Amino acid sequence: MAADGMDVETVKTVPQLHLARLFRDGSTIYGAKVVNRVLGKPVEVCGPLVEAALKDAGNQPRALSTLHGLTDWVAKGVDDNETAEKFFSFNIEEIDAIKKMIEKHAMIKDDYVYNAGKKGIELLAEEFIQKGLGDEASLYQSKGGQFFSIDHRGDTSEYADASFGAMAVFKF
Repeated sequence: MAADGMDVETVKTVPQLHLARLFRDGSTIYGAKVVNRVLGKPVEVCGPLVEAALKDAGNQPRALSTLHGLTDWVAKGVDDNETAEKFFSFNIEEIDAIKKMIEKHAMIKDDYVYNAGKKGIELLAEEFIQKGLGDEASLYQSKGGQFFSIDHRGDTSEYADASFGAMAVFKF
């Protein structure tokens, strides 16, 4: 999305001219972002981009959503009774694994540690989405996306540590 009257080819090559953006690869939509944040959150700005992408996505479109903020939310969540109750209902191995991931504040590359906390991360990620805390996830839900699953270690961006590397998958 760019300002009216901008040359499309110029906008494609100069990211600073983007107001908002979204990527589509085949039937997969991802990367919704408001570049000029004074415009608002993705759910307020990127709706027309999602609608256009869905038209072009063909049969069985899906969206991949970042879950940035999940790691900090989990770290702070033990202060919230509802989240703490869920967190402490996990087995000790899951709790230890998640604590290690929070302490390092990075997506753990150790398969044993990650796999030990995987189910707990999945449950907490679902709650994060249900509470509307994921900006990109809320956008896809507002356009009819139904939460389908968590793609563990799907986020390989420089911000992956903000979500334990997890991404949400939505089907339309």
